[in-house]
Parts: sequence; structure tokens; C-alpha cells
Amino acid sequence: MKKKIFTKLMFLVSALIIGSVSTPVSAASIPSDARLWKGHHYKAYNLGFTFNEAKEYCELQGGHLATITSASENAIVTELADKAGRNNYWIGIHRDAQGNYNWITGEKSSYSNWNREEPNNYLNNQGYGHIFGNNFAIFEVGKWGDMTEDCNSWDHESHWGRGNFGFICEWESPVSLKKAKISLSRTSYTFSGKEVRPSVRVQLNGKALVKNKDYKVTYIANKFPGYGYAKIQGIGKYTGTVKKYFQVMPTQLKNFSARCDKRGQITAKWQKMKYITGYQLQYKKTGESWKTVKLTSNTTAKTFKALRKGKYEVRVRAYATTSGRTAYGRWSPIKTVSVK
Repeated sequence: MKKKIFTKLMFLVSALIIGSVSTPVSAASIPSDARLWKGHHYKAYNLGFTFNEAKEYCELQGGHLATITSASENAIVTELADKAGRNNYWIGIHRDAQGNYNWITGEKSSYSNWNREEPNNYLNNQGYGHIFGNNFAIFEVGKWGDMTEDCNSWDHESHWGRGNFGFICEWESPVSLKKAKISLSRTSYTFSGKEVRPSVRVQLNGKALVKNKDYKVTYIANKFPGYGYAKIQGIGKYTGTVKKYFQVMPTQLKNFSARCDKRGQITAKWQKMKYITGYQLQYKKTGESWKTVKLTSNTTAKTFKALRKGKYEVRVRAYATTSGRTAYGRWSPIKTVSVK
């Protein structure tokens, strides 16, 4: 227990030397002196941490231990290890229970650059990957080896000592969701009194992003008639906010009627509706074009006067305007009225 406490204290004190790590930072807060390569950023730290301390430190900075999936990427990390001055630098690869070495990010790659006879899991307690730095004369700079998590099984005065292990952090450049292809499972609903939550699909560069890992979704104005939207916000290396709109249509009007109550006029009536902006009423003489009248939500009747003799058609629907957009309900059945 004392050893664990001491190790943790070492981690915190060392971290405070170069800056607080108590609060995770966003992917947008990449160190200004990190090396940029193909949308990735890398930085070497000479803090003498264990593998897990280094892993935690990188993650607290909004990144992760460097993962290397190509010879060109290895060359970039090698350059940092060569210039930074330590014998060894932790990278983000480790051995699982089945004896396989995997990147901590879960990414897949067939590339590796292990030194001869590595990884060897020497003494059956190694399994944490590192890259050789410029002071390790007996091995080539840029090759990989495996080591115990804390190096404590080795002489601290040798090349393998804990104090000779730095680590390299990596950050992906923030990617804006504005470049993604985002779609909703549905874009139109009829008001039912319940919230609607269309599922969201986000694809970027052919990759399907994962909800609550790469982005989160909040639904706004998704219950009453009008237009609501799904607010999609990036998480981690994904940034930006995108709104995808959907409509909640008012229900069809009830008890609609229209009749010629006096010579040359038609009176239309309907049942008042809730949660709407108003009504759209249309009428026309048979064979002619529709004429449209907009009415407030408190209106339940409308009379048209001075009409010519003949047959007329009348219909009405409710509408709701929100977010600067208007959602229309279904038209009522057309009423045909003979005007005398």
C-alpha cells in the first residue's frame, strides 16, 4: 500500500511541475509545441512515469499514449524519441491475457517495429511497449521493446531504470461534425402529445460515428406541433454542433362544416385546437383556383360574402410556426357547397 501511495504522489508532483492535470482538457486544447503530422499531434515527456501513469497523464491531457500504425508514423515518433534525450519512451501498446499486443485505442494495424527477440515477455511479467531513444546504444533508435509496467524489476542505474522512461502522447486534430453526413430516421410526425425522438445517424469519411462516444444528441421542441430539432454535438476529437430539423404536424381538424346560410355567402365552422399558431382556410368556385385566408388560433368560424352563384369547395387545416418554420396539418375533407 505504501508503495502505491508513493507512486501516486510521484505522479502528481511530477505532473504539477509541468502543469496541472486535475482537469481533462478537450481535444481542441492540444499543446502548442506538439508535432503535427497528418492530422495527429505528438509530444514527448521526460517524466519517468510507469506505463499506467503515462497512460493516465496523456488521457488527462485529452490525448492518449502514442499509437503507431505505419512506418511513416513510426518515423515521426522516432524523431521525437531521438531528440528528447531519454533511453526509452512508453507508447500505447500492451499485452493482453491471450499474449497478443494491442493498441490502447483499439485501432487495428498489421504494422510493427519490434527489436530483435522482442517482444519477449521476459521473466513472464513484461507486456508494456516502449520505443528506444537516442541514449540506448545497444538497440536501434525507433525499435520497440516490452517492459514491466513499473520497471522496478530492473536496476534503476541501468538503461532500463524507471527514471530513464519517458512517454509520448498523441492527439488527433479536432474534426468538425459540420463535415459529416447526418440523417434522421424520420423527419415528419403527427402530434400525439408525446415526445418524438428520431434516431440519428452520423457518418464521416465513410465511418459511422458512435452515439455517446463520438457525439451526443439533445432533442429540442420535440413534443408540440411545429418544428423541433435534434442537436448533435461532437464529443472527444469531434467538435461542433449540427441541428437536424423535423416537423410535428397538427392533427386534422374535427367537426368541420360549411354551408350557404344566406344568399351569396358561405360560413365555415370547426372545433378549436390547442398548441397551434392558427388556421389556413381555402375556398374556390368549382373549376377555379384556391383562395387562401389565414386565421388566428382563437378563430373557429369564417364567413365569405358576396359570392357568385354556383358550387364552391371549402377546406381548412391547422398550422404551427416554431423556429421560423411552419408545420401544416392535414387538410380537412373538402366540403362542397351550393351558393344561391
